[in-house]
Amino acid sequence: MPIRILFLPLLLLPAACKSARGCANYDLASANVPQLADEARPAPESDREGVIEAIERGDYRGARELLAQMIVAENQARAEAAVAAGDGEQAMILLDEALELRPRNADLLAARGRAAYAAAESVIANPSTGGNPQFFYEDALEHLLQAGSAYAAAGDREQVVRLAFDASRAARRIPDPTRALDLARAGAGRLAEFEPPLVLDPPAAQIHAEAAFDVYIGAVQAGTDSQEYYLEAEDQLMVLLGNRPTDTWPLLQLSNLYQWNGDLEGAIGAVERALALDPGAQALHDRYTQLVPGERGWPAMLEWYGNFAKQHPEDASVQRNTGVAWLFGSLAAFDGGDNDTAPFHRAEGYFETARGLDESYEQDCLGYQVIVRNAIGWCHYNAGAYAESKRAFLSMEEVFEGGLAWQLPGRLPDGITGLGFLIGKLSENPNSIGALDDLVEAAAIADVLFAYRPEDGNHANNAGFFNRDASVLFERKSMLLKARAEGAEGDERSALLAEADEHLAQAYELMQRSKQAYKIAARILNDDVRVINDAGLVIVYYTRDEAELAEQYFLEAVRLGEQQLAAGGLSDEDRYALNEAWGA
Repeated sequence: MPIRILFLPLLLLPAACKSARGCANYDLASANVPQLADEARPAPESDREGVIEAIERGDYRGARELLAQMIVAENQARAEAAVAAGDGEQAMILLDEALELRPRNADLLAARGRAAYAAAESVIANPSTGGNPQFFYEDALEHLLQAGSAYAAAGDREQVVRLAFDASRAARRIPDPTRALDLARAGAGRLAEFEPPLVLDPPAAQIHAEAAFDVYIGAVQAGTDSQEYYLEAEDQLMVLLGNRPTDTWPLLQLSNLYQWNGDLEGAIGAVERALALDPGAQALHDRYTQLVPGERGWPAMLEWYGNFAKQHPEDASVQRNTGVAWLFGSLAAFDGGDNDTAPFHRAEGYFETARGLDESYEQDCLGYQVIVRNAIGWCHYNAGAYAESKRAFLSMEEVFEGGLAWQLPGRLPDGITGLGFLIGKLSENPNSIGALDDLVEAAAIADVLFAYRPEDGNHANNAGFFNRDASVLFERKSMLLKARAEGAEGDERSALLAEADEHLAQAYELMQRSKQAYKIAARILNDDVRVINDAGLVIVYYTRDEAELAEQYFLEAVRLGEQQLAAGGLSDEDRYALNEAWGA
């Protein structure tokens, strides 16, 4: 069962720690980091006059201390600004310089750890920078653990707890799930000491839930006992939901958790609760359409979406996502052999509504609408309604220019292919007078495709071929009508002759179109003996108006045929086809 986890992606790299000192334990109060009581906090900023006075009285150590305080304070301020600007690496450089002067300063160590974490996040957001996020996360964990120990030595309980959760986040991203959970548990175990409660960002319950969820997934994948971690993750998500009842994030994660546990109805129910809070959230709609078809079936999901759209008639996102659901639900039915076009029309209605409500959905919905038209074309094609199929495929271009070429990979070929299939169906009986109307329609579609892709030699060749065959049938029908007229008298004879002349004129028009298309095909497919030969044949046998050009085509066909035969390497089938086209 494919599982989609919506936590931030983990980097599947080997867990490693650069420093045993920084990573050897999870109890922030027990790390072996020597402390100096007067370095629990940076010294207050001193002004320039104080430094000058110290030098003048010969107190050089005092002057050095004041300068160090000034440098530390300045670098801290600059590092804070760098992190705010998204430059964690610059902040790390500034804080490293400050730590050279105050190597055991808790605030500097904490800031350094958070700067490394920010640098890692920046690398993930901008992978083109080429940095290694795991290195930064490990660096962050090391400094955060050292800072926690320094704060513990200074008796700052609040910072110890805050650093526990910060370190948990860093450990999780290394990834080291077990360490991340131990750190989250360590921080959670001391939260009750504070009144009013500590406010963390992200909330403590979220950090704890993420860590427990990761360990739960690992246990499930390893086939070991996972129930403890499942209940722990669920409990923390419930705590978070209780504290933030309008936040959809914990509901989305509960959905993930329930799915991992095999409770798909619970997973669906959590998403439905989230959608009730935030009807337009795209991530929730994506999650819902991922879960429901396999568990409840497409009809149930479409019914739910139909009702949901009625409840939120002014929400463009709801209308858009309802359209998406109906489109793919209809495609599922189509894949099963259902050629009903009504569900597709309903899907398009939702897209139209969404576009009308919010113009920012214009391009997105038009893309779906062109696929809807494509699907309708294929439905009609399968049902043998070829005229309706043609209209549907051509309407793809009415949605936007280039729409005819759109497809749904693996599900629906593009409209160009659809029209090509129609040509094949309509030209199955090219020599039957009774199939004249179909062949004329096939030629008309070939003309459309030729006009759509005028530099595509195959479309040009098809236009030449089908217009020629339709022209021949018109001429044959004209001859039959004239034969009937010989045995008729009066008005009947006149009517038959007039109809015969009309058919002959149509034959001439189509043959002229055939010739023009073949001329372009011969130019583009200039190494295809058959095409070049056919271009000459149309002129010689039918239009009889450009004898010199026809001769050039035949001479070129002879030259190419001799060349290709002499080159060898042809299969028996290819040699037969070449000889047939060449006339040998």
